[in-house]
Amino acid sequence: MSLTVRHTVIGSHNTNQLEAAYAKTCRALRQNTQPSAIRAAITTHLKPLATDDATLVDDFKRFRTVKNITASDRAILVSMNQAMGTGEMEVSSSGKVQVEHIFPRSPSTEALKESGLTADDADDLTLQLGNLTLLKTKLNQSSSNKPYSSKLPLLSKSELPMTRELVSKYKIWTAQTIQQRTESLGQLATKVWPYSALED
Repeated sequence: MSLTVRHTVIGSHNTNQLEAAYAKTCRALRQNTQPSAIRAAITTHLKPLATDDATLVDDFKRFRTVKNITASDRAILVSMNQAMGTGEMEVSSSGKVQVEHIFPRSPSTEALKESGLTADDADDLTLQLGNLTLLKTKLNQSSSNKPYSSKLPLLSKSELPMTRELVSKYKIWTAQTIQQRTESLGQLATKVWPYSALED
């Protein structure tokens, strides 16, 4: 799982390359299932495709979602939410939560003014993973397009660890805070999908 997330989901590297490496590993394991052979197969075929932690954080900062959130985007956020919590608000599946763009995809004039963003800047920043959070209930359209200061009372009602952390840590929402949160989530990603999972 760590390899797939690091290489393909976040890293957006060649999927065919990873599939070929998995196939070679499976063929090797069918021939020999001894622990030493398993380690050798992973080291030979899979480990060379694994990105290190620094690269994962950089890939995380470069990653952009599409306009319509995908199942893999949602799954990434759910996994990170689980890592932030202590199990008291476990999300059983990614289909049980809503993904909210903190800075709206269709921002009001008030939202742009408060954040200090231009419409062009906003187009890119809204697609960063650091601009997303999870809610149990989707905000209505008018609330969703409001500036961050107006959303805060609504977000603060959430019991999900990811959104609780967001509300407690960020009192304003600008280009800088989006980039800071994106990097912070990237650092967390190194623990959620550890490189050590591929170490022999």
